[in-house]
Amino acid sequence: NRDSENRRIDWVAVQRLFPHRSRSACMQMLRRLQHDSDALNSSNRRTRVPMTDEWRQQFVEIVRRLGEHSWGQVSDEMAKIIGFRRLPSDYAVLWSLHLCPKAQVAPEWTPKHTRELDRLVKIHGKDSVFLAYQFFRQYTPGMLQVMLRRLGTKDEALDPRIFSPNGIPALRQRLANAQKIGF
Repeated sequence: NRDSENRRIDWVAVQRLFPHRSRSACMQMLRRLQHDSDALNSSNRRTRVPMTDEWRQQFVEIVRRLGEHSWGQVSDEMAKIIGFRRLPSDYAVLWSLHLCPKAQVAPEWTPKHTRELDRLVKIHGKDSVFLAYQFFRQYTPGMLQVMLRRLGTKDEALDPRIFSPNGIPALRQRLANAQKIGF
């Protein structure tokens, strides 16, 4: 609910609608809804534009310069380069699952990892940062977030860097290439 005169959000109403979400989670959800509604109402709607290799290289340079937690700034810098804005969370996911050096050399996820993750979740909960740094040091917290969401689904044994079983051969090739160039 927005107060139409001063455009402020009625947080009491939001908390009634989403009692189990924090204000920060609600704000993130509202920003995404606003972004989606802007895209729908825009006269120049864009289709999904894949990243080129040149954009990827510039993205990696920007992340190295600004740091891994400055996704808003990264998004602003990339918007200047590519001509449109992607959400900061899109860049965070792209980095933590695919482009950061740790994700590029992490071993392939196996059913054994899934069983171990399931056991640890029952003991320690679903804190992906804690689990990544204490028990799964070869994986990024973002990769563990994906695996935590997949627990109990048909995709729970798939590697977090792929979205379907068809992506397994490509992932294995990418891991082999990363080892060849010394990542």
